Amino acid sequence: MAITNSAPHEFDVVGHFLGCDYARITAFQPRRSDALVAPISMVLETTGGLLTTVEINNNAAYGYDMRAELVDEAGSLATNPVAYTRRDAGLATANRYDSDWRDRYAEASRQQNKAFLAFVRSGHFPAKAADAWDGLAAALVAEAGVVVLREGHKVAVSRTEQPAFFAAKGGK
Repeated sequence: MAITNSAPHEFDVVGHFLGCDYARITAFQPRRSDALVAPISMVLETTGGLLTTVEINNNAAYGYDMRAELVDEAGSLATNPVAYTRRDAGLATANRYDSDWRDRYAEASRQQNKAFLAFVRSGHFPAKAADAWDGLAAALVAEAGVVVLREGHKVAVSRTEQPAFFAAKGGK
């Protein structure tokens, strides 16, 4: 479930920011008696020769924790966790985590819904929006990731040519 339900969001966002597709994926999961809930670490190679890592832990007991960092030879750029409060006491600092994803993405969901309604009213696909092609691309990476966990070796990501239908409807 971590690869097919949670990770496609990361596959899509990272691919969007890097501007390239994935070529291969390797995935690792610790051997545990409860391996169905263990974290999964993935290394993805892009068609542009870049490496990305994606880590998914759907059962982090400490709360919802989403972060990203882009690192290259010139520096790094990291997202900051949304923390509305911080406690400083006893020579330590503590931030509270959300229990799930809903609070973090509430405003993004509202903006997405507004853009969808504008599309329905106008018929014009938003310039900055994911489409069914993006969903298919992320699903193909997830499918390859599931094969990796089952078979234990690096797997090529299936690729297919983008049908003209997507380009005609505002796709990439």
